[in-house]
Amino acid sequence: MNKNTDFRFDFNKVGQGLFYSGNIDDFNFVYDCGSSYTKNLGRKAIGPYKRRSHKAPIDMLVVSHFYDDHANGLDTLMRGITTRNIFIPYFEPIERLIMAVRREILPGWYYTFLRDPVSFFFSKGVERVIVIGGEKGERGPAPKNISPPSKRIDINLPDDGNLKRTIRHNEHWGRFIKAGKLLIKNHSGYITGLGKWVFRFFNYEVKRKSDSFKAYLKTEGINPDTPDEIKRAITHTPTREKIRR
Repeated sequence: MNKNTDFRFDFNKVGQGLFYSGNIDDFNFVYDCGSSYTKNLGRKAIGPYKRRSHKAPIDMLVVSHFYDDHANGLDTLMRGITTRNIFIPYFEPIERLIMAVRREILPGWYYTFLRDPVSFFFSKGVERVIVIGGEKGERGPAPKNISPPSKRIDINLPDDGNLKRTIRHNEHWGRFIKAGKLLIKNHSGYITGLGKWVFRFFNYEVKRKSDSFKAYLKTEGINPDTPDEIKRAITHTPTREKIRR
């Protein structure tokens, strides 16, 4: 950054969790928004952020993962603020069900979000969702020079064909992909904001051993190989609570 650039970066006080924000000139970004201490999250952290930023649009909102202590403030954060681009990793429905049953009491919108995160964000007025995939070891070299921006945010990330096929099998997001509102990308590239700031992802595909969990679901009459059945369980409170116990 040159001496004429105004910038600010904040680790907002949320206790156990993460809510990180920053701005470079008039480029605004947020990385995660959640806390284990939900009672005062809006008043003590999200409210001050909104007042400080004058509710300026968020150019780039990154959600590193969907566990509640990093995501349970999203609903409050996006209320009354335009979110232009949101970047999320992809978790298959069965992984999202595991997240849904971790704790006993969570807000209702959180389960709607886990059932279908992409549709949830579009219902909140997000302009574009970018789902990030990729496997370990695929990251390319960091950019040596940042070119002048062709637009406010440049997404220099390659398409991920394998992830797109997985998503088409598990989700009903085809209309968003066709409309260009949903992008399926690999994390091996980078993103630039206003030609002054570079962000790179480090997530990669994680293979989890869930055979015992799948076997249990079958005993409850849920087919673990049918994504829609898994997603119904996420938002069906009696089923979710039985699985949690």
